Amino acid sequence: MLIAEHNKTVRSRFSIQNLLSRQAPQVEIKQIEMAFLASTKNLAAGLLAVLVIFSGILNIPSPKENKEILPYAISWAFTLTFFLMRGIYLTKAFMHRTLSDEEKLHFGRRLAANGAIAGFLWGGSS
Repeated sequence: MLIAEHNKTVRSRFSIQNLLSRQAPQVEIKQIEMAFLASTKNLAAGLLAVLVIFSGILNIPSPKENKEILPYAISWAFTLTFFLMRGIYLTKAFMHRTLSDEEKLHFGRRLAANGAIAGFLWGGSS
């Protein structure tokens, strides 16, 4: 009997109606807060990695190969740097003031979308 009541409680807690409600689960809010706490250092490390990769591209020994890929490398480095800096800006804006749960979810979605674009650009480097 106790197990059946527990299963009923778990099912009601994770029902579609509860998942679609406007109230944000506190676990998701904490995950967003933790992501923002760690993101500045990670994004700064990403900026350093862009610099290292771009400088490696510039030092390709063959001038012909360098001229062919240089426009692509410049556009890749510039675009990726833009999105990494945007992530740092989002982090600073998130940490600057106290936000409601809805605002935290909104910032979390923005950071996730920014990260998806930056991840796509990282994959494009290969």
